[in-house]
Amino acid sequence: MTIDINIKKIGAEVLYIKSDYIYYLQINYISEIITQMFLCMNNNNGIGLASSQIGFLKRMFIYLNVNKLHIVLNEICINPVFFYKSFDSYVDYEGCLSVFNFNGLVKRFIKIGVYYHNFNFKLIKNYLFKINSRIVQHEIDHLNGILFISRLCNIRVIKYII
Repeated sequence: MTIDINIKKIGAEVLYIKSDYIYYLQINYISEIITQMFLCMNNNNGIGLASSQIGFLKRMFIYLNVNKLHIVLNEICINPVFFYKSFDSYVDYEGCLSVFNFNGLVKRFIKIGVYYHNFNFKLIKNYLFKINSRIVQHEIDHLNGILFISRLCNIRVIKYII
């Protein structure tokens, strides 16, 4: 079964709505959606994709996790919740598949702790640093109806990418 998945672009109402939690009984229902999300993310050269970006308002996202050995792993995060945010933060450029061709400076925590369920609905406790931390914070913002452009440090420092 193939689901027609299109990334919603800035201005689409669904991007500004907070997503609902996923319950254990819904896991089989979302397996095909997750497969299609990975295909969509990869086809668009993304490093993360929240379900709300495809119009599916459930608390779930996928991302490419680069570990200490520089091995890239496909991660699925269901119902993520922060349990830790470092005092230290840093500013770096971010982009978004829903805000195509624009990057801007966003301040994010260097280290975060997140509880989430994996695809088997096993509860995971994970600490994330730097780029992985940034990606997860960005995707959780999507689940809360927030786009990165709402967090820009300086509106004048925006890159247009051709």
